Amino acid sequence: MPQRRMVVPGITVSAISRAARRRWSFVVAATLLGLALGLLITGITSRSYTALSTLTINPITSTLFATGPLAQQVNTATEAEVMSSGEVRTLAAAKLADGTTAADLKNLISVSIPGNSLALSVQGQGATAEQSAKVADAMADSYLAYRRAQAEQQVKSFLDRVDARIKALEKQLANKSDDTGISAEIASLRRDQSVALTLVINPGTVIQRATAPSGPSWPRLLTLGAAGAALGFLIGLAITMTLYRREGLVFDVADLDPIVPKDIALSERFALQRGAVAAKDWSDVDDQALALRVGIERATRSDGPIVIIGPSEVAPLAAQLQRSFAGLPQREVKNLAGAPRGQTSLAVAGAAVLVVAAIGGVTKFKDMQPVGDVIELAPQSVPVVTVMASDGVN
Repeated sequence: MPQRRMVVPGITVSAISRAARRRWSFVVAATLLGLALGLLITGITSRSYTALSTLTINPITSTLFATGPLAQQVNTATEAEVMSSGEVRTLAAAKLADGTTAADLKNLISVSIPGNSLALSVQGQGATAEQSAKVADAMADSYLAYRRAQAEQQVKSFLDRVDARIKALEKQLANKSDDTGISAEIASLRRDQSVALTLVINPGTVIQRATAPSGPSWPRLLTLGAAGAALGFLIGLAITMTLYRREGLVFDVADLDPIVPKDIALSERFALQRGAVAAKDWSDVDDQALALRVGIERATRSDGPIVIIGPSEVAPLAAQLQRSFAGLPQREVKNLAGAPRGQTSLAVAGAAVLVVAAIGGVTKFKDMQPVGDVIELAPQSVPVVTVMASDGVN
């Protein structure tokens, strides 16, 4: 036995738009509530300020006397990691001397490389504008101090090695009467020693000191307000769509996608829908029958039967529509208007068009249950005109 399944409105753009229009005041209220919450969060959230300090990097080679392009002597990506290192943060914390620790600074700084330049930018955060500027400058100064100390240590190590070598060579020379090779090496090492002693170490320069920002970087009134309003709108829309689906009302043909065969073009459905006129006042039967026939002729490709289902008031429309097809005997109008209460099955296999023109949006999906390849309807509980143009397959 075919299993009955519930049909609910699909989540389409038109359905969402309709749901929002039906409860627009609720959506507006949810949006305003979200805006108010965003502004409230802005007012109670702790302020955070951001300042930026920029410095250049001068090349300091590993051998002190190496030559080559600057790009080969300085790796800015590596230097950015050095600036973020614990050693530099420890120096910066000592320079700040306000209780900020190296661990604190890990979450308060951000290092970037401006373009393809030999420069670094450090962004500092603080609870006040002045504090953020101090953090940025302390990190920049500490990085340069660390780099200078490393270079000075490198020079000292070099001089220690040279001095040790010179002493060893002088000892060898003292045991020999004549050795020009040793003397020449000693002379060369003393020249290197002199160069190292006169070497000017310049790790870089701070070219832009951090300035206290005029306003907080977080929270931003406009950002949180807009985010709150957008979130409120989406939540309100989701709730209205949920209520809309629970109502299960049929408003237009697009709502019947779960029922209508998939090979029916959407444009055909809408063409017939525009032709089918549904109203509570059926006094103007001739005009409505004519409009319905025009819609059917434009939207269908076959000459199958036409079934009209609805309250007893649509019986004259069915009769008039039948007469309008007098010259086309292959067109049969089946009138189920005013049928006794209960289930009426209509085959949908091979259907060309199915359109529901709702009266006041009170038709419910629960009255249109697909069972296998048929649609079960409760005619007396469906206050609509339903038109089904079939290709003759029952």
